[in-house]
Amino acid sequence: MSESNAYLAYGITVTTESLLYAVAAWPTLQGPFAFLDLVQLRRRQGTLAVEKSDGECSVVQDVPSEVWDVVRHKVVDLELRAAEIAHVESLRCLECCGDWTAAQLTWMLAFDICLYHCGDGASTAFEGLTDRRRNEVSR
Repeated sequence: MSESNAYLAYGITVTTESLLYAVAAWPTLQGPFAFLDLVQLRRRQGTLAVEKSDGECSVVQDVPSEVWDVVRHKVVDLELRAAEIAHVESLRCLECCGDWTAAQLTWMLAFDICLYHCGDGASTAFEGLTDRRRNEVSR
C-alpha cells in the first residue's frame, strides 16, 4: 500500500535589517505578548474578570479579540521603531547627520547622507547589507 503526502509552503521575504530590529525588540515584547495571550485566552474561555477600583465590572472584558489583535500589532510596531531608532543612533555619523535626530533617520537615509557628505557610508552601514546599495551608488 502506498502513502501520499501533500505539502503547501509559501515564503515571505525578510530583510536582514528587519530581523535585526526584531531581535532587538523581542526582549521588550515578551511581557506584552504574555499579557495579551492571557487576556485573549481568558476571554475565549469566559474567565476574564476585570474590576474597577470601586468594585464595578470593567468594559475591558467586552473588548473584542480583533481589538486585542490591533493592540498587539501596534505594540510590535512601536517596539520595532524604538529598536530601529536605537540602532540608527548607534551608527549615526555626527559629522554628517549632526542636524538629524535618529528618529528622523532610517538606516538607508543615514547611509546616503554619510555617503554624500563625507563619502563614507560604509562606516555607517551594516556589514553585509551595504554591498548592493554601495554598488548602486558607485555606478
